[in-house]
Amino acid sequence: MHPILEDNTLVCLHGGRVKLKAKNAKRIKSDNIPIMLNNEIQGASISGCVNPPILGGPCTKVAMVFPYTYSDHKVNNKHSVLQMGLIGVSNKGYPILTIP
Repeated sequence: MHPILEDNTLVCLHGGRVKLKAKNAKRIKSDNIPIMLNNEIQGASISGCVNPPILGGPCTKVAMVFPYTYSDHKVNNKHSVLQMGLIGVSNKGYPILTIP
């Protein structure tokens, strides 16, 4: 299993893309790309979601990252998150997925 990196693609079920920006672990990199920590993914904004208003409207942020996706490695007491497919849910309750 590999950690989620700043340039990886995370999407909601409707194709909206999660905007990833490493802040706390910029110096820890894989192939010169910073890893993402759980607190940086949780709360990240989502753009381009096409969920219709009748079904709750577009997903706009990551509401929760599931703890089972956390690696054992910690940076500043936060975990890196592993690329495990389903990693969390949006603010509308829909799945957030990693695209390898």
